[in-house]
Amino acid sequence: MSTNQILLIILISSLIIGGTYIFLHQFPSVTNESIVENELEKPKIEEGTFGEFTFDKGESMENYKVVDCYYKSQIPDVIIKKDDIVVNNVTGVPFVVCISAGERKTGGYNLSLNDISINRENFQIFIDLFLKVPAKGEMVTQAFTYPSIGVEINEVLDVGEWEVIVTIEQKNGEPLLLRKSFTFSN
Repeated sequence: MSTNQILLIILISSLIIGGTYIFLHQFPSVTNESIVENELEKPKIEEGTFGEFTFDKGESMENYKVVDCYYKSQIPDVIIKKDDIVVNNVTGVPFVVCISAGERKTGGYNLSLNDISINRENFQIFIDLFLKVPAKGEMVTQAFTYPSIGVEINEVLDVGEWEVIVTIEQKNGEPLLLRKSFTFSN
């Protein structure tokens, strides 16, 4: 290949890259940034906002661990699993609380555990999560994703009707509040 041919290839490549750059910045609706912004503006389906509720969260829970739990839900939701089967009546430990942040239009979302606590008097387990949202300009997969997390509970609870209360904090958005009741028996 001659020097002129190499220079011609470099010039054409530069024009293509430059044209793509200008196009994407002139029409931001086709970039990932607007997808992320629109994602945050979609209506939240929840039982109420975090600010409307006051909870006595009790003491920190110690007998738990974060585990993999893929839960494909279109809306933010909570399910209880025992031996990989969805249940409403839990006997013994361990059991898993699976939390989904709902369907998202792209990749780049991730749930992480902030805190977990238990109020034995009110039969409540509180799980505080944070939803990581892709940053502007971040390269993400262009496919629907379902960010979810599982918390395995190894705590022997008192027999009775329990409630899991989950708050999902998110950047640039109101926290989501999710609730799920279940029965614990021996």
